[in-house]
Amino acid sequence: MPTIWDDLLIIMIFLVPFLLIQIFLSIRKRIIWGFVIPILWTVLGVWMIISNRRNESSHIPELILFYLIGDLIFIGILFLIKHLRKRSHMI
Repeated sequence: MPTIWDDLLIIMIFLVPFLLIQIFLSIRKRIIWGFVIPILWTVLGVWMIISNRRNESSHIPELILFYLIGDLIFIGILFLIKHLRKRSHMI
């Protein structure tokens, strides 16, 4: 039976490339590109939560919190990069 550590290892394997791609897409001029990774992250989170629910895992609240924090980080990266780019163009 998989433990929460197995689930977190799988999540971390996806997290690092997602962060790098998020930074790359956030640099684009159109803001819509910056929302691609948060949407994919949410879909991955829903899939993980549903699969854990089927296995009757007791770690579902932690996973929900983890994915919500991830979404906040991805969207925060997007707005931070947009703010920094706008600020650098003003100077």
